[in-house]
This record gives sequence, structure tokens and C-alpha cells, in this order.
Amino acid sequence: IEDVDPVLEAHQRPPYSEKHFQTLLDMLDAYHCRDYAYIAGERDVLATARAMAPDIERCCLEAMNFTIVEHAIAFGCTRLQFNKGLTTKAMLDKAHAHGMMCNMFWCNIGEEAQAYLDAGIDCILTDNLQQVKSALTI
Repeated sequence: IEDVDPVLEAHQRPPYSEKHFQTLLDMLDAYHCRDYAYIAGERDVLATARAMAPDIERCCLEAMNFTIVEHAIAFGCTRLQFNKGLTTKAMLDKAHAHGMMCNMFWCNIGEEAQAYLDAGIDCILTDNLQQVKSALTI
């Protein structure tokens, strides 16, 4: 992965517990929800999800820097979740070129949410739906 912050990348997480992940899969199967769910996480979760449930979509939360799109591609994600201040138009364009849905975590100011939507964000995650909704022009 290009332009990776070596300090952040050196922080390795232990593999996500296959036992816990299997519990999640069992619940999804018990409620017939596997086709309606996606797994969101960092590299530990994404690697386990890809190995144990390659049929379930994945959302990348990995990379608190400008490499999230590269990580999402590497883990075969169909979605990714950007953080404010760590998003560029080029990153959004590259994610969309790879068929990914782009979330913004989080945005509670309507005008700011509109700016992210105008830039290409597909979904705004918010704690204040009414305030954000009232400011949107879409």
C-alpha cells in the first residue's frame, strides 16, 4: 500500500476471534439475515470476515490516514467509511471507480453534510437527523 504511515501500519492487531465471528454468523443465519448484512471493521475483522464469510459484504474502517481506499481494495470491500478531515475528492473517485459505497462518519451539521454529499459521499452517518435533513438540498 502506497504512502502508508509506518507508525500506524506497524500497529498490528491480533486476529479477530473466529469463535466470536462464528457466533455472529450463527445469529445472521438463525434470523436469515446474511443477505442483508455487511461486516464493518479494521484489518483484524476484515481478514476474519473474508476467510470465514466471503459471501458477506465488507466495509473498511481501516486506516486513520489517507490510505483507506487502498485498504478497502486489498480486503475486497464493497463499502468504506471515511472520517472527516481524512477524505479527498480523489479518494472518493477511486472508491467509486472500484464500485464501493462511501459512508461519512459522522456529520451533525447540515451544511457540512451537504458539502460531503456534493463531493460524492453516498451516505452520511449522523446523531442529529433532523438538523442534517433540514439543511439538505437533495
